[in-house]
Amino acid sequence: MWRSPHFPPVKMEDRFNTAYHDGPAVHLGSRTMPLFKASAYEQAYEAIHLAYTKPGDTIVLRNADPVYLKYWRKLVPHVHIYNLFDPRPKRYLSQMVLQAPGTLPWLQANIPSDAQLFVFFSTADEQVIAQKLGIPLYGSPEISSRFGTKSGVEALARIAQVEMPDRQTCTTKNALRATMLDMLNNKRYSQIIVKNDESIGGGWSKRIRRREVAQGLSEPLFAAILKKIRFIEGTPVVVEQWREDTQASASVHIEIPPGRRDPVIRWGWQQLIARDGVSYQGAAPLMLPKAAIDHFIGQTQMLAKALGDAGAVGSYAPNFLITRQNQAVLVELNARIPLSAFALAIVQQVKGAIGDGFITHYVNVPGKWPFAQVKHVLKNAGVLIERPNGSATWGVVPFNVGLLPHGKCSLVAIAPTWPDARQVMAYAVKLLSQG
Repeated sequence: MWRSPHFPPVKMEDRFNTAYHDGPAVHLGSRTMPLFKASAYEQAYEAIHLAYTKPGDTIVLRNADPVYLKYWRKLVPHVHIYNLFDPRPKRYLSQMVLQAPGTLPWLQANIPSDAQLFVFFSTADEQVIAQKLGIPLYGSPEISSRFGTKSGVEALARIAQVEMPDRQTCTTKNALRATMLDMLNNKRYSQIIVKNDESIGGGWSKRIRRREVAQGLSEPLFAAILKKIRFIEGTPVVVEQWREDTQASASVHIEIPPGRRDPVIRWGWQQLIARDGVSYQGAAPLMLPKAAIDHFIGQTQMLAKALGDAGAVGSYAPNFLITRQNQAVLVELNARIPLSAFALAIVQQVKGAIGDGFITHYVNVPGKWPFAQVKHVLKNAGVLIERPNGSATWGVVPFNVGLLPHGKCSLVAIAPTWPDARQVMAYAVKLLSQG
């Protein structure tokens, strides 16, 4: 799960503005993106937004497990939860909020006037909900559309003068085939990666090595690539150089509150990537040379300023490759709260300070267990955190439990130090994997 680093972990408070706190919020995790339309699996991620709530907040969920809601109310009390029942969970949650009788009136009656609407990805639907509730949307649909895709981030990088790998955007099969072969054969890159424009967490992407096309790009291979990236003729895909000089992947959480001129660099972390070199698995403290961290934060500040100057409001998370030359190279911008930030919000709620004592990871759960079974196993082993306990907190908090019917969820391990957190995570993963 994690290879031993060569550098000590960085305490979060030493380099980032963890003192920043959101105001009153209404949370709505609707995954309103064309790529996720009619996907029950993708809509199952909605429950992760519970992890971002704090006392006094309100959240709209659907089909949420009542056992988990009871657990969460102990962990973070005084959260107002509106749990909808939806027999057809493939539609966007935002659409259901607009259509379900009684939902908007209940929200209007139960939220403070100074709340903001926190969402997964800001679109016109979420803007309509915010307007009906009479509160501002904590997000920018125009900025999300303009910069929040794999092709759109390139324009932001040019404005901010931040380095990206060599890349090309294609919208047709013929252009995609020609660009792939040009990068592998003419530019002599040993590897490239092809990404769907709305790819998240490394999904809908395909890494290709030059040796795979030594005899040309065969029709079966090209068809497999198109399927993997969910290619649709006329929609953008990005073909990008695979950086061979990468030592790590890192990300950061930027907050841009309305009316505030200086964006907040709230949290930063090192990404845990699967063996395919692409798929996101979790996060850990930064364990990099000081020169790399300095450049990473500097590049983030340039991006944050460019976003602020463009009129952005909300949460943003750029992902960087950290080269062996200690340079941060931008690869994408998530125009949303990133998955790792949900885990860090839990750590801060439960422990008070984040420090370096955390790790978060996807966990495979056997037999599509309900949360009650996950809770039973972790609690009996003495590792389930059920109430905040300050700096002495030791154990794990399950979250993203909407994925349990699909055989996985996320855990965040919390402990006084990084070695302790790593140890408790390994133990919890072993418990769940053994059933």
